[in-house]
Amino acid sequence: METNIEQCPLCGTELSKIKFREIQSKLREEDQRKATEIAQVEAATRQRLEQQFKLDLEKQLQATAKKAKEEAEQQVKKVAAERDQANKKLKDAQDRSRRNTRPRSNVRRSSPTSARLSKRIRHWRF
Repeated sequence: METNIEQCPLCGTELSKIKFREIQSKLREEDQRKATEIAQVEAATRQRLEQQFKLDLEKQLQATAKKAKEEAEQQVKKVAAERDQANKKLKDAQDRSRRNTRPRSNVRRSSPTSARLSKRIRHWRF
């Protein structure tokens, strides 16, 4: 035999089957609505976090690229300074070399005869 009385799932009071089914239906609908709302909030939160992550990633990529560019520029400046210094040293060495060597056209060449005469003259005593 079937009873027409059920207990309320919330408060435990006695209800008719029709009222019980209505309450159960409303509870299911409310649970479904809450589940849908939670899913929507989770999706919105996930989307917001993904966007924030993409923005942060883009900022980090830009900062890394900027830092790499600055380091490369510093390296280029350093190499250019070293090159300039090496060029200056080379030029200074070439200038010293030019000053220390006499042109061959100005050097007086002595003949073998004059060399013998100069030896004889050195031995003379005055």
